[in-house]
This record gives sequence, C-alpha cells and structure tokens, in this order.
Amino acid sequence: MTEGIKLTPTDEIAWLNRGSAFAKQRKYKEALDDFFQASTRKPGSAQAFNSVAWLLATCPDSTIRDGNKATDYITQALQLEPDRWTIWDTCAAVFAENGDFESAVS
Repeated sequence: MTEGIKLTPTDEIAWLNRGSAFAKQRKYKEALDDFFQASTRKPGSAQAFNSVAWLLATCPDSTIRDGNKATDYITQALQLEPDRWTIWDTCAAVFAENGDFESAVS
C-alpha cells in the first residue's frame, strides 16, 4: 500500500486503505495520520472524514481519542453525505464518546 501512495499520492483511497491496515495492526497514530492525509487529499470525501471521526471516537488507545475533533470531522462527513447510514453510525459513536448517550441512542 505504501508503494501505491508513492505512485499516486493524491489518491485518498490509497491513504484510507493504508490507514485501515495500520488500525488493524493497532498502529493507531499511523492510522490517524493516514486518515488525516485522505481527508486533505480529497476534501469532498465523506468516507475520509468519517474514518477520522470513527478512530477519534472509538480508538482503544485513549491518547488518540478526541471527542471534540471527532465532532468536527463527523459534522463535515454528514454535510457531504447526510443519507449514508455508516456516517450516522459513526455519529452515534461520537455522541457516546462525548457523553451524550441520549443523542447516541436516537
């Protein structure tokens, strides 16, 4: 995947794929960095913003979690694709991370 990024550094999907691989390896800092890169490579990518928000809201490493930043990213994802259920799923996780369980449930 790193080779793909070298060949096409503007392809947000390559960044998302490598970020997902890092997350599965529990390399959360690297995953977050790649998800951030994806969101800057294609600012119109709801998937990229959603990936950042999900990791910031649900990461098992508390040094990575940041509910306030997750809120910013999920808001951008929802503005881009308000009808995608996976984004609403992430939104619920963000609400829960921020302690707003009533909104998370609804």
